[in-house]
Amino acid sequence: MSHFQTEISVQEILRNVVRPGFEDLFHEVRFDIHSHGIPPFTVSIWVHSGFPEESIEAVARCFLSGRLNDMYATAASSSPYSPSEVAALWDRVKPLTVK
Repeated sequence: MSHFQTEISVQEILRNVVRPGFEDLFHEVRFDIHSHGIPPFTVSIWVHSGFPEESIEAVARCFLSGRLNDMYATAASSSPYSPSEVAALWDRVKPLTVK
């Protein structure tokens, strides 16, 4: 399995904002995600305002990790090919200019 370099950084933390569908206030932690080969994107993670100030980013990163793991599992289970099958297919079809 190949791994591409990924950087995850906090873009901003919006404190004590209204989260749609909820009455309590939340902190919206916006992460910038840069991973080689795909366009950069931003993910917002909601952290309840009851968490201590010094824990907001750590809690948000924990929630982000769980969400990314869920996305990985969904993506992996929906592919009809395994990574080795994709590699074998690529070896058959790649242009001569690609080594």
